[in-house]
Amino acid sequence: MVQSTGSGASGTEASHDEDYDSVMGSIGYLVHASKLVNVDRAHDSWLFDVDSFVPSKNEASGVELLSNGIFLGQSAFRITVENCDLGRPQYRGGGGNGYSFHVQGNHSLFENDSASNARHGFIFNQAVSGNVFHGGKLVSSRLSDDSHRFLAHANLYEGIELNGAWLQAVNRGTTSTGGGFTATEHVFWNLHVRKNHASAQGCAVETAQLGWGYAIGTRASAGAEAKLCPKSFSNGYWATLDSGTPPDFVEGEGMGATLFPQSLYLNQLAARCVRQKLACPRLAATPP
Repeated sequence: MVQSTGSGASGTEASHDEDYDSVMGSIGYLVHASKLVNVDRAHDSWLFDVDSFVPSKNEASGVELLSNGIFLGQSAFRITVENCDLGRPQYRGGGGNGYSFHVQGNHSLFENDSASNARHGFIFNQAVSGNVFHGGKLVSSRLSDDSHRFLAHANLYEGIELNGAWLQAVNRGTTSTGGGFTATEHVFWNLHVRKNHASAQGCAVETAQLGWGYAIGTRASAGAEAKLCPKSFSNGYWATLDSGTPPDFVEGEGMGATLFPQSLYLNQLAARCVRQKLACPRLAATPP
């Protein structure tokens, strides 16, 4: 992951958002769609303790990735990605770049992972279902950490620490290659805001899903807010597409410490272990 020496380092980051498609020789064009780890046509597999780092040639910039980090393709399912820590991508422009944990597969578990300085750190980017982000951290994301397009359904975000980040599931209309409603029946559970993102308006979650979505339980560190916001607010165009009927279910704002169970994933896992008479020693761990 030695950084690209292409053009386009000057000017604002936003001014290079379209370089990937139109500016030959630019950093965006050269690193577009690159991946640190690409998992596809695989199932019942694990990635454990895979971390990015700053190569010696990147020390001045602090870059750890070129664009994408860990990518699960559409033919990947039942993958566990655990204790992985991914740092800053060099290119965080448009076209699917700068995504740290990029999910296009189904029924996978992301446990205690962290993404720093991504465009989108934790992202569902297809009509995926059954995935869980359990625990972990999002730090200083450029934009929201989101369900991105094509009506992903029944995924869970829980116990995530948001430090200069917020989670999002809204109608993106014609943007994001016709993303439309990006989510339905997603659950956001027991989130902890360490520091608010400048665009988050004090919200831990921005949720305006098709049909029902659920945002339940938050807590905030001193000087931060952890509001649950059942509306689309971060983009004026998307806000006009928010049907508002029914508004997503929100409960327990600021009451995450009293939420029971603290973890839906661990609660369901415990129930399964009892039902199937399995020994599950990992459940002795403290929930997020």
